[in-house]
Amino acid sequence: MIVADTHIVHAGQLVTISANGSDSAPRRGRDLSRLDIIEDGALAAQDGQIVWVGATDDIGAAVQIVDDDRLIDAGGRVVTPGLIDPHSHPVYARPRAHEFEVRALGKSYQEIAAAGGGIKNSVQAVRTSDLESLVRIGMQTADRMIEHGTTTAEAKSGYGLSLEAEMKLLEAIRRVNEEHVIDWVPTLLAAHEFPPEYADARDDYVRLITDEILPIIAERKLAEFNDVFFETGVYNRE
Repeated sequence: MIVADTHIVHAGQLVTISANGSDSAPRRGRDLSRLDIIEDGALAAQDGQIVWVGATDDIGAAVQIVDDDRLIDAGGRVVTPGLIDPHSHPVYARPRAHEFEVRALGKSYQEIAAAGGGIKNSVQAVRTSDLESLVRIGMQTADRMIEHGTTTAEAKSGYGLSLEAEMKLLEAIRRVNEEHVIDWVPTLLAAHEFPPEYADARDDYVRLITDEILPIIAERKLAEFNDVFFETGVYNRE
């Protein structure tokens, strides 16, 4: 019999990778839309690791519970693995939610940027914000992510466009990661746009990224990945 110290019962729907436990390979492509759902589902965990899933009616015969205090009755709610956001900018100083409406009406990113919106709209706000303000914004974002089921996210910088400001963003991301239950994977995105001071010297900014920003960020282990905004009007393959 499986031993467990935590169990969840009476999930209206328990969403799993595989209802019978035989499908352990990662799913890709169209298979990602295939969900295995157990009605009135249950799961058991030991030391934080899931050791059994199945129907609530079957858990008693399959699992030996060693701590009755760690029983969670889901009360018919959906129980699902944490959602993963593969592209987010959770630390910023000026929201741009209004741009979603403009995009929905057919405006391109290039048109929005030409009108004063886009990435550059956030850069000055980040540069003039102190670290504590950015950490506070990041904590609020992390709270909202958790409330909506996101437990892991790639957390990009990219709203600083200078060594100092990109470091400040990544320091804020690190602080939130250390203090919050959420799991953020930090990514340097200094190559997000070209800062105003390099508008006519783009090659110089690329050299700043490769010769200064990347080595210092790597040395301080502030990011796990590096990204480039590959888009018309900003960065190309060259």
